This record gives sequence, structure tokens and C-alpha cells, in this order.
Amino acid sequence: MQSNARDLIDSDVFEQLRLPVVRPSTLSTVARQLCGKHGDSYKFRPEDRLSQNMVIHGPENPELSICAVKTSSAFVSETVAQRGVNIMIPLEPEFSVLSDRKSWEPVAPASVLVSSPGRPQCIRWPEGGRLFALRISRSAFEGVLSRAGAAGAGMPMHFSPIMDLNSEGGEAFSPLLRALAVDVANDEALFQYPDVASAWATLIASALLRRQPNNVYRKDEGAREEMPAFVKTALDYIDRRLQDEDLCRASVVAASGVPARTLHYWFKKLFCVGPIAYARQLRLYHIRAELMADDQRSTIADIAARWGFYDGSAFAAAYRAMFGELPSVTVKRREGCSALPKAI
Repeated sequence: MQSNARDLIDSDVFEQLRLPVVRPSTLSTVARQLCGKHGDSYKFRPEDRLSQNMVIHGPENPELSICAVKTSSAFVSETVAQRGVNIMIPLEPEFSVLSDRKSWEPVAPASVLVSSPGRPQCIRWPEGGRLFALRISRSAFEGVLSRAGAAGAGMPMHFSPIMDLNSEGGEAFSPLLRALAVDVANDEALFQYPDVASAWATLIASALLRRQPNNVYRKDEGAREEMPAFVKTALDYIDRRLQDEDLCRASVVAASGVPARTLHYWFKKLFCVGPIAYARQLRLYHIRAELMADDQRSTIADIAARWGFYDGSAFAAAYRAMFGELPSVTVKRREGCSALPKAI
């Protein structure tokens, strides 16, 4: 049986959320509150007159927030979740997303949108459109990864941006979303209790890691067996040459022994990025680890250069896009931050 997003949340359930009216003059205030709470970025651009109804549940729970929205006019939003993952469920077919930041594409009826930390998510909202959204904190995912012994704990997370509800993963994920929506709409919702909300966050984070393609969860033996030998060869080559200036797409492809298209396909399938983007993520992760080390005495510029970033502004932009903050902010948050004399 084919599913669509409307099946996840019944219309009566959605109306029971009792959405308050948010006028155009106050929507920017709501955006600032969201930015201040999570460190995320929210931008709104009117296509007509900007207005919507919105309710945010669980604002005091740091691991899981739930937002239900019903628009009263069309507009465009851009969200950058810095330290968490947004799960957006459009309940109308008129929603569209900006693909590769080039063109607008309609959201298929059986789709759930999944954002990754540091990756902009642009949505065109229709008049009268309804959307149910979750925000899961990075800490919930880290807890799941640590308990599973997954090697991706601590690394930047990237999820495939669209979940098909009719896929195997989508069919397993749908009941969780449906049950959560019903609970939130209840006057005596269990969700209002912090321990229950945290349990929901852990459950949803675990399901997303196991069901939606991503670059950090690779624990089960079945997944390892599915990884072709040439991908393992390429990964080993990248690890050994990560600090080499001559590490490039051609050299990784040559080391793998397969055509570039084949290697890129499998990297995208397993890690959601190509081989060079994967290497770039690892470099940024190593830089962050060095910046956070208590015994670090090198400058930020020196650390960046060791990992192949020689342009200070370009490095700072890449770092901020990945981790949601500048390298200098990472240093300031570290104990004994005065050890680094130069910030980018």
C-alpha cells in the first residue's frame, strides 16, 4: 500500500494542536527566539504577505522540539540547523524545496525532508499549507552512536535529504512520527515530561541513523560486508594521505582501481558525499579535534595548514558551515583557550 505524508498525521489530530496566530510583524521575533535557543539560523522571505500559525512544543527540552505550522500566505524559508537535525513533514503537495540551491522542485507526497547540521534547507511554503516538524539535538545522535560503538561518533553528520515513506526505511519510520503526533495533540501528553521527551529523541535518532542513508552509522556487520573492497581500499588510501597536498580525486580513483563514476556512486550510497568531500570532512574533523585539545600550542592558521587549508577565509567559512561556529569560537570554548594566539 502506497503512503503519503498526509497519512502520518490525521487532520483532526493536527487541528487539536491549537495553533496560535503569528502575524508578519512577530514572525521575525519567533525566528530570533529559535536562533537564540538552538544556535540555528532562520530566514523568511515573503512572496506575498508573510503570515503563519505556529506552535512549538517542548521548548524547555534541549533534545527534542516539535513544531506545527499552518500558513495563511505563501513565503520562502531558509533554515540552517547547526547542532541538530530537522525532520520536516509537509502535509500538502504544494510545498517545494530548492535543489542544490539552483531550482525549485515539488516535494513528493510520500516525502519527509531531513536536514543535516550546517546544510541550508530552503522551502517554499504554499498558502494554507500545513507542516509538522521535529528537531533532534546532536547530543541525542551522539548518545546512540556511542552506545552502538559506531566509528562516526563525533564526526560531522550528513543525511540523505529526502526520506521516501514507501521505502523500507520510511515504512519503519512512519509509525514513530504518527504516534508522536497523536501524543503531542493530547491534553495529557506524555511528551511534556522531560524524561519521556528525551526517550523520544533517542528513539527517533536511532531510527533515523539506522534507516536513513548517512555517513556516521556503520556498525552492523551486514553493512560492512556490503562495502565493496575497492571502497575499503579508497578509504585506506584517504586515511594514509589525508595530510598530503597531492590528495585529489584522480589519485583516490587510481588507488581504488575502479572508474571514477563507480567510486563516486558507492561513496554517495554509503557516506552521502563523494570521496573528496569525504576527505574534506575528515580534515575538518581532525582540525576541530586539535583545536579542542588541552595541550595545543599551535596557531589556528598552522593547524589548518597542516590539514591542507591555506586560505584563512575559505577555511573559516568551511569550518563554520560544518560545525556552526568559527574556529576562534571553538578555541574560546575550550579550557585554557589563551594557548592559541591567532584566530581566524
